[in-house]
Amino acid sequence: MWRDVVDMIKRESSPDIVKNLKISFEGLPDKEKTIFLDIACFFRGRGKDKNIKILESYDLGAHIRLHGLIEKSLVFISKYDTIQMHDLVQDMGRYVVKMQKDSEKPSRLWNVEDFENVVSNTESRLNTAM
Repeated sequence: MWRDVVDMIKRESSPDIVKNLKISFEGLPDKEKTIFLDIACFFRGRGKDKNIKILESYDLGAHIRLHGLIEKSLVFISKYDTIQMHDLVQDMGRYVVKMQKDSEKPSRLWNVEDFENVVSNTESRLNTAM
């Protein structure tokens, strides 16, 4: 099923497709969601073994959860032993993080603009408090 979806995405790239992929994300257990978003924001294209060590540092079942994401075709391991995902699947993950940010509950800072906004807002609040 997921392979068909990925093929369709390649043929018909549409903003609605990313929203439809979000439905699959919402069906994941919470810990798989966390790992999926971390991969989408930080670990895509990086070495599998090194990233599993990082993921295992905060989730002892990360290796098993990663295999769950692979079975659902949300991520895959490349021939170069890196963690990968389709561009639109990554876009969907980043869209989820953006929605969290827009609801004032940011979970990850993966782009420079968001990081700069958080740092400047924190500095402003600290200066006002003093």
